Amino acid sequence: MAVITGIGAYIGYKLDEHYTTAEPIYTIIGTFIGFGIAMYLLVKQVNKFSR
Repeated sequence: MAVITGIGAYIGYKLDEHYTTAEPIYTIIGTFIGFGIAMYLLVKQVNKFSR
C-alpha cells in the first residue's frame, strides 16, 4: 500500500519538476491517485479472502 502511494507521489513530484508549478499540485494528485489504487486493491483482496 505504501509502495503504490509512494510511486504515485514520485510520479507527481517528477511532473511538478518538469512543469515547474508554483504549488505541488501534481504531487498531491499523484498521491491521492496512488492511495485510491492501493485502497481499491486492498478492498479487492479483503473481499477475495472473506469468501
